[in-house]
Amino acid sequence: MRLGESTAGECKLSRLARLRWLLLIVLGLTWLTAESLLRIHLPFHLMFTGVSLMFLSNLFLARMTAVSRFKSGALILSFLLLDVGVLTGLLFFAGGSHNPFSTFYLLLVAVAAVLTPGAGIWWVALLSAGGFGLQFFSPFELACHTTEVFDISFDLHLQGMFVAQSLCGLFLAWFVSSLGRGLRKLEAELACERSLAEKRRQLTAIATLAAGVAHEIGTPLSTISLAGEALIARYPDSEDAALIQHEVARCRSILGRINLGALRADIQADLQGPVDLATVPERVVSGLTAADIVRVRFEGFAESGRAACSKDLLVQSLLALLTNALSSTADGVIEAHCKRKDGIVQISVLDRGMGLPPEVSDRFAEPFRSGRVDGRGLGLGLFLVRMFVASLDGSLTIKPREGGGTCVSLGIPAAP
Repeated sequence: MRLGESTAGECKLSRLARLRWLLLIVLGLTWLTAESLLRIHLPFHLMFTGVSLMFLSNLFLARMTAVSRFKSGALILSFLLLDVGVLTGLLFFAGGSHNPFSTFYLLLVAVAAVLTPGAGIWWVALLSAGGFGLQFFSPFELACHTTEVFDISFDLHLQGMFVAQSLCGLFLAWFVSSLGRGLRKLEAELACERSLAEKRRQLTAIATLAAGVAHEIGTPLSTISLAGEALIARYPDSEDAALIQHEVARCRSILGRINLGALRADIQADLQGPVDLATVPERVVSGLTAADIVRVRFEGFAESGRAACSKDLLVQSLLALLTNALSSTADGVIEAHCKRKDGIVQISVLDRGMGLPPEVSDRFAEPFRSGRVDGRGLGLGLFLVRMFVASLDGSLTIKPREGGGTCVSLGIPAAP
């Protein structure tokens, strides 16, 4: 049985159990009202047996709600057929066709139409029709406590029909609305699961792409690096040769970070961290240029303790956020704040740039969708950050900053 089907079945069983508890309460109140107020005598042994049977069976139903090995459809049908049988017996010995509460057959048929698959509804409908027809052969008539036959007036019968009809309507409205809420919640959860599955599919595609990029570009980079070493050996003081080697190393570092993020974003929690947040800024700075280093200011990392995550992936994510902020801001300071609260480490990167374009704001973390105004970049940075955060059940938010600019925050679990 698939996860969605199992969860939906448990939802239906739970709603049926709640409906049967309410029916038991109404049955008990009806019995008490008939005996004490209307002075109608109902066979005690029969009523007690019917109530006890429903009570014990509902305890069993509530127990089975959490047991997934039972097929919910067959279980629901079994209990509805049992309810039809109990109702038939109670009505037969309590006035037969004169009892206005035969309306409850319709309630059971309506519930079966919602909950039972396939031919289940027809079994409940046929048994209900047979049970109702059986009431016309009932020799039992309602009697008062003086053991005389109770002369039930037509007005009292109509009043009983009104009460029964009203109760059926209320029960049915509550049941359908409750079931609808449960199913809508289930649909939302399934939509979330589908979204996560799509993200994992994208992650697999990114991993494949990263491996291909690393393979295809790695060879030319090695050739360029060898040529650069030869130039440095021939011209030791050549700034151009040194620049070639530096840029080659930078390209390899970028490829390594992309490959690392793609292949390890779904890393398991037991293999993560903890990481001392005080050491993160130093690692991040090593991936920035000298011109960018002077524009970045870190605050609160030393005071925030440790985070339960991979240090490499945290550094990569923070570096991606800082790179985006630096590229969107011509000058000025980029702030990286870190604080710990209620078991969550919140890291925010704030800039005074142009902000995220409106057409990108709703899809800012999708792969290959760059938010840069100049169109540069592959659009992988925020996607890899999102995958990293999702693997930790964390959060990633982006919002405008007061006074202009953007604030991107990621929340990850703190470590003791």
